[in-house]
Amino acid sequence: MECVREWLEEEENGSSLNLGGSSVKITVRKARLGDVEGIYNVVRLAFEDYRKIGYREAAIQSAIVPKSEIQRRINEELMLVAEADGQIVGTVTGTIDCESMNVKTLATHPSFQNFGVGTRLMQEIEKEAIMAGCYKISLCTTPVMKSATHIYEKCGYEREGVLKKEFHGIDLIAFGKILRK
Repeated sequence: MECVREWLEEEENGSSLNLGGSSVKITVRKARLGDVEGIYNVVRLAFEDYRKIGYREAAIQSAIVPKSEIQRRINEELMLVAEADGQIVGTVTGTIDCESMNVKTLATHPSFQNFGVGTRLMQEIEKEAIMAGCYKISLCTTPVMKSATHIYEKCGYEREGVLKKEFHGIDLIAFGKILRK
């Protein structure tokens, strides 16, 4: 299944995105320590809206990781950012253990949601997992995260089960994708 939505053209260092009639170049790269503030702001803005639909406060606070945790992830894990005109508009983190990658904290700035930024980040982290020799990539999300669920399914991830009351009393949906046999 094609894992691309509304990307206009592929270039060597990025893609162009049609945003309301104008083209914006999106670049995905590994995060740097100078990105901490931008990453924090994207994650905060992406998850704060879930308060409006009654998402548990403890779950929101867990998703909005502190700047010190972002620094640790940049230093110790694989963290990617998507940039538009030099501004961070998305991020994703992956950890490798036992030749599998676990994805966590996929977030896109609200102004760039539904334009393929999350899909592009998932494509890039998947490429990194393949280059690292991973057999599988997995992740969990909550049922309320419908746009994330859509991205994962569009990118070929399969639902592997439900972890009841796993995350601050909220069920988690486990997704996985086999990368090599």
